[in-house]
Amino acid sequence: MKININSVNRNIAVVALKNADEDRQKAYSQYIILMYRSTGRLSPGCNAKDLQAFYDKEDEDGQERKHRVY
Repeated sequence: MKININSVNRNIAVVALKNADEDRQKAYSQYIILMYRSTGRLSPGCNAKDLQAFYDKEDEDGQERKHRVY
């Protein structure tokens, strides 16, 4: 299955990581819980690899913004 970061809800992913004390391994469980509370469905719409790829992309984008000269 191909990784799809577009299936990740950004707002919920950020809160999930914060709730997991920045532990990416625990963040997926938090993501599922938050999505369930939000939608009432157990299926979060993405898998753990999608979420990890999303976090990788966010880190990469953050590093680019840090080093950008204006």
